[in-house]
Amino acid sequence: MIKNKYAVAGIFTDNMVLQRDCDLPVWGEAPAGTAVQVELAGHSCATTAGDANKWKVLLPPLPAGGPYRMRIRLGANVICLDNILVGEVWLAGGQSNMEFPLKDSTGGAEEISGANYEWLRQYEVAQIEYEDGLQVVPDLPAGVWKVCTPECAGSFSAVAYYFAKRVYADLHIPIGIISCNKGGTSAACWMSEEYLTRDRTVRACYLKPYYRVIANLTEAEEAKREQKYLRRRALHDEKIRAFKEKHPKAGMEELKQSVGHTPWPPPLSRKAYGRPAGLYHTMLEKVIPYAIKGVLWYQGEEDTRRSELYRTLFTLLIADWRERWHNRELPFVFVQLPAYHDTKPLANWPAVREAQLQVTQTIPSTFMAVTIDCGEKFDIHPPLKKPVGERLALAALTGVYGVGKDGLSPVYSHHVLCDRRFVVYFDNLEGGILVGPLDACLQGFEVCGQDGIFFPAEAQLRSRTVVVDGKQVEKPVRVRYAWSNYTQVILYTNYGLPVSPFQTR
Repeated sequence: MIKNKYAVAGIFTDNMVLQRDCDLPVWGEAPAGTAVQVELAGHSCATTAGDANKWKVLLPPLPAGGPYRMRIRLGANVICLDNILVGEVWLAGGQSNMEFPLKDSTGGAEEISGANYEWLRQYEVAQIEYEDGLQVVPDLPAGVWKVCTPECAGSFSAVAYYFAKRVYADLHIPIGIISCNKGGTSAACWMSEEYLTRDRTVRACYLKPYYRVIANLTEAEEAKREQKYLRRRALHDEKIRAFKEKHPKAGMEELKQSVGHTPWPPPLSRKAYGRPAGLYHTMLEKVIPYAIKGVLWYQGEEDTRRSELYRTLFTLLIADWRERWHNRELPFVFVQLPAYHDTKPLANWPAVREAQLQVTQTIPSTFMAVTIDCGEKFDIHPPLKKPVGERLALAALTGVYGVGKDGLSPVYSHHVLCDRRFVVYFDNLEGGILVGPLDACLQGFEVCGQDGIFFPAEAQLRSRTVVVDGKQVEKPVRVRYAWSNYTQVILYTNYGLPVSPFQTR
């Protein structure tokens, strides 16, 4: 929502990064009939504000470079934006692990002290949870583009920061990050109602329950439910504080055993940020159609309880965003969920990882960073974010920019079964090989027969294949690897990327 009568959209500020080599939409608000002129780098575009008091122009493509000044004339009003760079712009979306700030990450303090990078900028989309034209909750100001300095780098998305550093090391052009994420959110929060209704099961699991809840929900009852939940959260937070005070050296496992899980999820309501399509309207739409190179995505934890739907849900989200940006091949570079000992009922992390793998194998211009080894057993917010960001960068460099051939983790390709032994082959090995523990005894492999009951299996590494012994069952039919919420990882490439968890069909 643009609050000024004469205004450019909030994402256009000093210090912004514009996407190179493509048309550049610039839009805003002005009274109907107002003459509009936008100037940048010697180019000028003019239009007139329409009946809805909106205007938009398309500036021509620019190569990487800058700094530039943008001059926007709205009738007699002039807006000047300075220190603009042109380079690569990526939208960093998802939930809390994408939101996770650099200052809280492993090695963050040391990284921040030297984070003086004129070429790296971030725009943080205000986390508006609800608005209806009269009320905005919370009433936050629009974000601004920030140049990366030690004073502000700590608030940058850690994953996006490390992604940008690694990409810049190869491309040497400005990098802009649009940070549009919020913790505890389903993929359904970031999709339009139109796409949530395109699949019957998705509609039944996400939209219909929401509509049932709000059908007869009064504002008074909504507020009452919210306050009740906040009291539960406050009580839980007090238990955590008291436990830490009494046991300052205790780890996360002891803490969770003592105080239990955080009360979750919050109650569903019209103003709940977890409602389907909610943040799509209050956050994502604020930056559409700002020109971007692609999307970085780190999400899925909130959808592990409905893991059987995640492939469909994520596929719909990708199609939805590509339509909004008018780009059928808009790249999505995403994080496969790491290991985490989730004990909540129905939480099926392996199935979500498999869904993510299937998406990258079936949807063009999608690339996956395997991070199974970057998790914490008892912490859903692992602080080790540098390898996550760097693996996203490697995936983008290989898949999007065509720089190098070893940026993608090996994934299951096919297998041959002979004499109750599986010989497993992998894609994405290119010129590399697989490496494992020095004793050559691979853990984490299981086999099953026709009854579907899995048993641990012996496995041996053969340079570019793995041989799995199925002697534990009379007629083995399937093999799987690293198939649990939390698992120890032992299989890598010689260039340091872990093999994706998998199961054969």
